[in-house]
Amino acid sequence: MFLLASLAATLVPMFFICFLVSDYTYYGEYFDMTDWHIHEMLFGFTSALLSGFILTAGAHWANTESYGIKAILPLSLLWVLERLALFYPFFSKQITFSFGVLFSLLLLILVVNLVRKNRKISFALGVFFTVFGLSKFLFSWGALVENVAYTETGKVIALGLIRVIIAAVAGKVIPFFLSKKAPKAFEEIPFKLNLLCVIPLILLIPYPYYPVSIQVFLSLFCLITNLYRYMRWKPLHTRKFPMLWILYVAYAFMLLHLLSLALEPFFPILLNGTITTHLLTSGLLGIMGLGIMGRVVLGHTGREIRADRWMIFMYLATLLGAVMRVLIPLIAFDHYYPALHSTMGFWTLGYLVFFFRFFKTLVTPRI
Repeated sequence: MFLLASLAATLVPMFFICFLVSDYTYYGEYFDMTDWHIHEMLFGFTSALLSGFILTAGAHWANTESYGIKAILPLSLLWVLERLALFYPFFSKQITFSFGVLFSLLLLILVVNLVRKNRKISFALGVFFTVFGLSKFLFSWGALVENVAYTETGKVIALGLIRVIIAAVAGKVIPFFLSKKAPKAFEEIPFKLNLLCVIPLILLIPYPYYPVSIQVFLSLFCLITNLYRYMRWKPLHTRKFPMLWILYVAYAFMLLHLLSLALEPFFPILLNGTITTHLLTSGLLGIMGLGIMGRVVLGHTGREIRADRWMIFMYLATLLGAVMRVLIPLIAFDHYYPALHSTMGFWTLGYLVFFFRFFKTLVTPRI
């Protein structure tokens, strides 16, 4: 699924910018052009990224064997069919809609079955993928019946869930990686602190429907707790380890996103170019996803977990694209649309390099 995620991260932004800026013809009928982009990044790219990570790491967490190609192939096929059907109307809207529903159901079954021996993880992931699937259903159903409220609600829930899952997973993997690379800097993070970082993010999910005061309070509370945990992760001790510092850089975008969320009601400029949203998606999700994928691929194929020059290059390219994506509309909005080709180019370049760097690794047997 990681190869599919990298393809989606490369092709979806590329086509969208060509549609938006260069007036290429958009053939999709299920969504309008903008909703297609949102859907494909939230439920195409993110679904492939999360399923690839959970179906790999989940086996380790639950001490079970990971799935073979026979289980992953139907999931991948449904994912590909939905992407093609949404890009060009090969099928009716109802059939296209069914591809997405079947993918979500199959993914939920695979995840829960994989980690069933660990009831806590099984329950947490079961709830997450159920709600994530429902948010996808709402988004798609809204397009099918032309109800903007359903589509917007699905998007809000999905973005909130992305905040939650990354905060939860980061609380598990970042200290673990730090203990391996810089054991002297490692500090055990109390379970209560991790809960304090994640639970308020759950409450923050429906923030557009809250009064401004509650949105600001929850955003600042989440910022403070996550910043405190971030500093206890000892970020300054990671400079020599690219595969570790890229995760810290990615999580810094979470902090910036929460700050922007708190300031957004008072500074409308943050709405330009959807800065707050792209701090979460292009920054946190995009960079964290790239960092996690590389490490998981190397670790679970029996190879040395070390970043080579190509990996460092892909980190820097995607980071540059993410920074440009949120900085240009903030300080030079007049240049926002002309610059989209450049910001998209750098961001997608990192994922394109990942595809070619790890293609052989992922299609050949484990060493």
